[in-house]
Amino acid sequence: MTDQNEDPKVRQVLLERMTWACRQDVPKALADRLTVEQIADMVTGRMVYMLRASIYAQQLDHQVVRYPADWWQGFKQRFFPAWALRRWPVLETVKTMRLFAWYPNMEIPGQRDQLLIQIVDGQPGVTP
Repeated sequence: MTDQNEDPKVRQVLLERMTWACRQDVPKALADRLTVEQIADMVTGRMVYMLRASIYAQQLDHQVVRYPADWWQGFKQRFFPAWALRRWPVLETVKTMRLFAWYPNMEIPGQRDQLLIQIVDGQPGVTP
């Protein structure tokens, strides 16, 4: 504790104004379908900018992943005997992970939600 009769130590700090920027490269084909949303986050007092565009994608695979819901469930799974697990089963979190191939540069006339394409010698082509 400091004595109340002592003067507090004062120091000066130099603040500089700096420029902050964020950059996101967008393919030309996406630029026509791009929307920018500005959202005020009232909780943090910040502005949020969201870039949104629709692109075509092909689902290649999916994997279902299961893991204990929390540390206690993991402890039970690892250390409880079989009879205790039958009485108090382990609660799990289940997530589906999906793998996609994206085609962001594909320019298609018209707006369709789904598109069937043919690939000949590695060159995609749209089927009517």
